[in-house]
Amino acid sequence: MKISIKNFHLAIILIFCLGIFLRLKTYLYNISFWYDEAALALNIMDRGFSGFFRYLDYIQCAPPLFMIFSKIATNIFGTKEWVFRLLPLIFGIASMFAFYYLSKDILNKKWSILIANFLFAVNFQLIYYCQEFKQYSLEVLVTILAIYFVKKINLKTLNSIKCLCLGIIFFVLFLLSMTAPFILAAYMLYIAYKNKKTVIKQWFCIVIPFIFLLTPYYLFYLWPSKALMVREFSNMWSSGYLNLNFESIRTLAAEFFQFTFQPNSTALLSLILCAAGSILVFKDKRPTGAIILLILIIAITASFLHIYPIYIRLGLYLIPLLILLCVKPLDICNINIYSARIRIYSFVVIFMFLFCFRNYNFNYFINFFNPMIFHQSLSRQMMEIIKDNLDENDIVVYDGESLPAYFYYLRYFNINHKNSIDISSKAFSEFKSLYGSYVWFYCTHKVDIKGHVALIKKLVHEGENVKILYEKEESGSYIVKVKL
Repeated sequence: MKISIKNFHLAIILIFCLGIFLRLKTYLYNISFWYDEAALALNIMDRGFSGFFRYLDYIQCAPPLFMIFSKIATNIFGTKEWVFRLLPLIFGIASMFAFYYLSKDILNKKWSILIANFLFAVNFQLIYYCQEFKQYSLEVLVTILAIYFVKKINLKTLNSIKCLCLGIIFFVLFLLSMTAPFILAAYMLYIAYKNKKTVIKQWFCIVIPFIFLLTPYYLFYLWPSKALMVREFSNMWSSGYLNLNFESIRTLAAEFFQFTFQPNSTALLSLILCAAGSILVFKDKRPTGAIILLILIIAITASFLHIYPIYIRLGLYLIPLLILLCVKPLDICNINIYSARIRIYSFVVIFMFLFCFRNYNFNYFINFFNPMIFHQSLSRQMMEIIKDNLDENDIVVYDGESLPAYFYYLRYFNINHKNSIDISSKAFSEFKSLYGSYVWFYCTHKVDIKGHVALIKKLVHEGENVKILYEKEESGSYIVKVKL
């Protein structure tokens, strides 16, 4: 069944409206900052523009230009959560329109384009990271735009000066997105293969300024940042690295496909559809498709070489590519054709596709009206309770995982309270020195890595002569006021 141009455009507009509504809906919940968001916000508040070109505090890493744009936004509008999250929202909405043009470069049928854009519009991860103060929605936008525009560049028509400028532009993209080099490497490999020796001069003119600018950036920012990340989050990074054994590949693929198409958990079907789509894209021999496949190969290679992991949000930039590959097999479906082979193929692919994405149902969309599914913590609400009940002589104790949120919300509520202790640097035995004091314990990290909440509960519930004056636990956050 064919779809008219008028109906196609109407359907695209409705898809855009749905995607924008879901993104605005989650953004307007204005949920509390969790560790990473608060930590990045403190870096914005405490540094000047030049400070974003050295490794960040609180074990954070973000592209300098993203930090600079965020700093400009906070200088204009203030340092509330909605201001920090405004740019990720804008980037996320812009990526929908960019994805539409990219999808038309890969997919042939109008129905396929509509389905791909629908999957992009309602993807849980793409929506969630539109309202989180991190750089990941910008990385998605940069990936889509870079793929769409680089394939239009004809190196044969560029002189050396223009190629040098192009190399500088590519480096600027790197300052916008940590994953931009993967797109640029894919493009350079593609043109090297496509043009053989005819553009070798232009190729080097692009690479030389990029490498020249990259070297100090890597030595003074990326290398120390990565070393810190690997040391502090070794389990997370190692989980995103592929090893040369079947179990490692199976586990990582399953986890990443489940993350990509949450709440659809049929990772095997997603992988099969992507594999079939990759074959079809390769057979199309289009520059856009070739660059997409090369990006995936480079990303997998980087994971094997332990350069950059394919791990949940760190691989968010790959989601648009996987959506296109998953939808591509629908491009050659035709149940009305007389060929039995094509009809069987069409029924099998359509069934697999519908089963794979069956959880994009009514309940899925209803969940977007429940703000609790987006909460990482209730750090703001918990601090507000402390603010309303805090006496001058009270002592506030926070754990290491709550440190950025604690200091951010002190400023947020303009609380001038200096009497606080970092529990992560103290032994519990040392709290005997606080006996006779009124103490607040503030723990707001959803994942209690160090088990501080359990230890605090044991201290306040089993300690001798400990009087609990106030206690609240919700959504992974816990506060309690006691008289020790």
